[in-house]
Amino acid sequence: MNTFILLEKNQRVIDILKPALAKEFNVNVEVGSSADDVSLLLKKENQFSIVLARNIFEDVNEKIEFAKLAFNCLYDIESEVPLITFGDVDFTYQNLKSLPDRFKVNDLFMTVKEVLNLSSKDMESIKTPDFVPVPLNNFYLMTSCFCDVYIRIQKDGKDHYVKRIKSGDVFDKDVIKKYEDMKLESFYVQKEDHEEFLDQLLDQSVQKVVETTERDAHIEVIADSYGISQNLIDDLGFSKQVVTMSNAAIGSMMKNISDTGFGAMLRDLLKNKNSFSYKRSYLISLFSYQVIPRMDWGQSEKQINQNFEKMVFVSFFHDILLKEETHLKIMSQSDLKDADLPGFQQTLINEHANKVSTMVQRFPKAPPGADVIIRQHHGTLNGVGFSEGPSNNISPMALVFVVIEDFVHQLLMQLESGKISTSDLFVSLEAKYKLVNYKKVVTILKRIVKAR
Repeated sequence: MNTFILLEKNQRVIDILKPALAKEFNVNVEVGSSADDVSLLLKKENQFSIVLARNIFEDVNEKIEFAKLAFNCLYDIESEVPLITFGDVDFTYQNLKSLPDRFKVNDLFMTVKEVLNLSSKDMESIKTPDFVPVPLNNFYLMTSCFCDVYIRIQKDGKDHYVKRIKSGDVFDKDVIKKYEDMKLESFYVQKEDHEEFLDQLLDQSVQKVVETTERDAHIEVIADSYGISQNLIDDLGFSKQVVTMSNAAIGSMMKNISDTGFGAMLRDLLKNKNSFSYKRSYLISLFSYQVIPRMDWGQSEKQINQNFEKMVFVSFFHDILLKEETHLKIMSQSDLKDADLPGFQQTLINEHANKVSTMVQRFPKAPPGADVIIRQHHGTLNGVGFSEGPSNNISPMALVFVVIEDFVHQLLMQLESGKISTSDLFVSLEAKYKLVNYKKVVTILKRIVKAR
């Protein structure tokens, strides 16, 4: 894997550029934020392919001339590696390009492509390397693979791929877990096998979702399918694979909830050790199934089923872009501020509702209005940030979703603390939701819990 050197002190700029460059050019990005870092990173020419340097960083405490330091190091090692500076410089270098102090990320991408002579064909090859990474949990619901599967190791500064699962080998989730215990995150398949691998992944995973009916096993399988859907969205967007996988999972969730007693399902979910995100989505669906018939939205069986399907769809997708548990537990602007996250993570959390809402508009036969509920599930009309308090401006179903999600979130946080007190939980909800429409949902939830 090639390495780009990024010389920058501004953490916000680093948070934006490092992941963007890594993704666009499939490279390792090494960051230097001091004069010492510059000399350490640039002392060996063959270990990097380009240098991207802030011309001058200056604040009240220090001044670092990154570009000049980089130039001097490149001169000392007689390097011809391209240098792109952020800001104009007062020296000449044969492979030098300068951008303004403030620039668009796409302009940087274009400049990198220009100085490295990367054609459209080159970029296609870069974005689809010879070996394509596949997250380990994508293999959870598989039992065999038509192609060889590899792990990546580094030796002498280069990537080497070692076969670990042979074509036709039989394996199960326990086998995959052993690799996770070794801190491995991804397997690799050869790029010419990737498309067929995805089809096989989909076929075996969907079959497992459909055929698993025993309650505990079903909960685990749906949890695994949720994680696989997250990975597929990361890699492919709303592809045919994501549509098929999520439709199977959503349909299976609906059937299991409607066929199983509420109390038994609630107990199974609360004791389940699977991911916070999946557990929260399933619990929102479970409580929605109880709340919807008690709302004034039409009482025909068809209308109730349609609304239930819509709420399960929303619960499955609303936070699907948030893979970190710490991100999922942020439920307000103050939570976000207290989390003290890097800039690009703050942006993702602030904008995820709007982004997912836009994505599901392309989902074939998505329940009508599901995109609106997803956009408004943090109480804002535009899907950006968090509302300062309950508002009657959002749609009626979004309002119900907001309350159920808050209830489920607090329930899971109590579960983590080791003490569940529904009386304390409802004191919190009643203090927060004093508007009539919100109070109605809180009252319904209270009756459902009390009846159990």
